[in-house]
Amino acid sequence: MLAEERRARILEVLKSSQAVTVRELSRMLGASERTIRRDLAALARYPFVRRTHGGAVSANVGDGAELTLLERYRLSTSEKERIGKAAVALLHPHDRVIIDAGSTAYEVARQIPQGMPLVVITHAVNVVHALLDKPDVEVILCGGTLRRSTLSLVGPDTVSAYGAIRADIAFLGATGVTPELEFVNANRIETEVKKAIIRVAQRSVVLVDHTKFGKLALMPFASPSSGITGVITDRRAPADYVKRFRQAGVWVQVV
Repeated sequence: MLAEERRARILEVLKSSQAVTVRELSRMLGASERTIRRDLAALARYPFVRRTHGGAVSANVGDGAELTLLERYRLSTSEKERIGKAAVALLHPHDRVIIDAGSTAYEVARQIPQGMPLVVITHAVNVVHALLDKPDVEVILCGGTLRRSTLSLVGPDTVSAYGAIRADIAFLGATGVTPELEFVNANRIETEVKKAIIRVAQRSVVLVDHTKFGKLALMPFASPSSGITGVITDRRAPADYVKRFRQAGVWVQVV
């Protein structure tokens, strides 16, 4: 079993039981306890998994909704890490950076190196969490109403707060990419926040792994003709989408 599959199974166990021991996971997954400890150490970098002496527990923040975000974290984790690193490579010291909510955007915050001076503007609580131990990063949190399923602040107050911001670059997540090359989101309120971000950033880069391509319906918030300057995706992204984005004048990095 690959590490990513094993870690996805661990998250499934945490979803159902809230707590698990290393010994139990070793027996369930047919892996050594040493391997399981490495898996738990990797998962503990996310805000909803907390290591214990003999295993791990889900670190609840209320209403059980944090497990929805945990399920997002478990998908394409290695690809998201590479996308996050590629995004950080675009930054320069003292840039003003907007980081969207979501599991892939969270990786951008996590990959920012210690000692890099930046101003990060966000409406995502998990992004703030990732930056707590990086004192050279000034954090501006745009207020609003907490949406627990994404750990983000949303609503008219959030849109208004972004209206007063100017940023060098914004990194946005998406629920999907349609065959018409539209970036879409599943929630109307979050869609309005994304549109507000695009309006105030000099460059807007969408971060999407290969699982997001070909999604239909939902709510579009951007396209090659509406302010998107770049896309970062992984090597399993459909080649025809990459080609068509580039033909439309959008810079695409495949990692």
